[in-house]
Amino acid sequence: MQICNEIGIPRFGRPLAMDQGVRFLGVQAEAMAPLKGDILVGYNSVGPQVDQHYKIRPWFPYLDYVGMDMYIGCFFLVPT
Repeated sequence: MQICNEIGIPRFGRPLAMDQGVRFLGVQAEAMAPLKGDILVGYNSVGPQVDQHYKIRPWFPYLDYVGMDMYIGCFFLVPT
């Protein structure tokens, strides 16, 4: 189960600042831990996003995976 998708970028994280987004993600993971059974719980980030992964460290015990989206996607203009 994916908790958040790319919460570390403004497009998906607003109105939360990075620290607030990380706490939002971590508190959800912690709350799910006793109830999730064998369901995998994690989140996706945009690329390596070291700042987000570093800040989420206190909640690593509650996360089973971290996904990384490594593509531009459809939200950016591509020069023609």
